[in-house]
Amino acid sequence: MYIMKQNTNTNNKQGSNQNNNQNTNKNNNQIDNYELETKTTVMNLEKLKLEYKSQLTAYKQAVADYINFLQQNSTQPCIQYSADSKEIDQKCYDDIWKKAGCTTTGAVNASSDWSKSQTLNGLIYDAFLWATMTDSEHRNGCYGSTTDTSVYSTAINPDYNINKSSYAVIKGQTFWGSGQASKESVYTDGTIEQCEAKCAETSNCTGATFNPSSHGKSMCWLRTGEGELMPGMDKDFAIVPEAKKYLLIIESINKKLLETNTKIQIFVEQGQPLYNSIKTKAISQNNELTQNYQELVMEREKIEKMLSSYQDLDKRETNGNLKINQKYYTFVLLTIVTICIIILLYKFSSIFSNAQSSTNYIQQGGQIDTAFNVSGLIIIISIIFIFYFTTIKNTSAAVVGGIFGIFGSFFNMIGGIFSINDDY
Repeated sequence: MYIMKQNTNTNNKQGSNQNNNQNTNKNNNQIDNYELETKTTVMNLEKLKLEYKSQLTAYKQAVADYINFLQQNSTQPCIQYSADSKEIDQKCYDDIWKKAGCTTTGAVNASSDWSKSQTLNGLIYDAFLWATMTDSEHRNGCYGSTTDTSVYSTAINPDYNINKSSYAVIKGQTFWGSGQASKESVYTDGTIEQCEAKCAETSNCTGATFNPSSHGKSMCWLRTGEGELMPGMDKDFAIVPEAKKYLLIIESINKKLLETNTKIQIFVEQGQPLYNSIKTKAISQNNELTQNYQELVMEREKIEKMLSSYQDLDKRETNGNLKINQKYYTFVLLTIVTICIIILLYKFSSIFSNAQSSTNYIQQGGQIDTAFNVSGLIIIISIIFIFYFTTIKNTSAAVVGGIFGIFGSFFNMIGGIFSINDDY
């Protein structure tokens, strides 16, 4: 029975140890998971924070670019002129020359008699001829001495809509809007400039998409309505009004900001329990530290009291050792004095005995014998010790005074003895 009971206790102990180990491993796994979850949440939030900051910087730059564009294009140079207006000023004439595709500057003079006699549409048609005629005079006059044929205008008809918004061409992007701009919204075998001109001529065209080699030939899709710039192929080109380009960029970045902000909110909501746990743990640790501090303060006070008591004991021990040393040296001194007194008494006793035997003097009042000397010695020693313990103090000055008192008493006694002998 004892062996069975012992085995049962051993098994129970092993089972308890296994449970403790399992609980320990479980706690360690929980701590590891907790730390991993904390690090993951923090890293994700930091990543999103940096992404949001980058997007916000791009958003601010896009807004600044749009405001700058509006300031530069707040007024059209030819806005005050109609198609039949004459005496066009220099700013409007320069704008006509530039929008026709010519790159030279200072080539037209609005103050000449010929220019003043021409209408707005007449100057537009003349600039169109300079940009599209292929002889050297017109090429040099419109494009200078350049040999880059890619800048030559390929327009077929002049664009009389001089006050229309300028278009921006964005490579690798497409614009599809909400639908077709008209029944004939798809054009083939044209250039990107012609596609742009087609969109300008169509009243409800808000943008277009151009590809120079789609389906084995160039394609131009005119679109209407609002929409976003979409990623396209490398040979795709999105054609949109320049103002719309800035608005689409701003809208795209704003959308990304909203998405990033939503992700941050989700991570914050997911991390709220974790934050509460960290906060609770921090409060608990703070309370524990406060309690430990209070206990340390109490222990410090106890230690200070113990040190004070130790110092008092040490001081008392030092004073006790001084007193013991004083008494010890005093005792040695008294012992030496006592021995000297005994020797002196012995000497005086021998002298008295010799004197009595040599003179045959008969003493009338009696004779001082050896018993008297021994008794006198005992009395003297007793008097010395009684005098010491009743008059000697615990200081060196008192010791010196006691010693002189002892010697004084001793010599008075000796003088009395001699005076008795003289009487006889």
